[in-house]
Amino acid sequence: MALPRVPVPDVHMFYGDPLEYADWEVAFSGASDKKSISEEEKMRHLQRGVGGSAQKATQRYFRLR
Repeated sequence: MALPRVPVPDVHMFYGDPLEYADWEVAFSGASDKKSISEEEKMRHLQRGVGGSAQKATQRYFRLR
């Protein structure tokens, strides 16, 4: 039986600025780690939560999978 998807609260977009990463990571982890969702679903949320150079970096990861 599949579990219903639990929406992850919106977290501001991360565009790759190293000075903003720590705050973004705390917000993203807090929003996604508290939910009963699979690692795959968390990765989809990650893809939607990044832009710019951070998005390019994650795209490389997803191509390798």
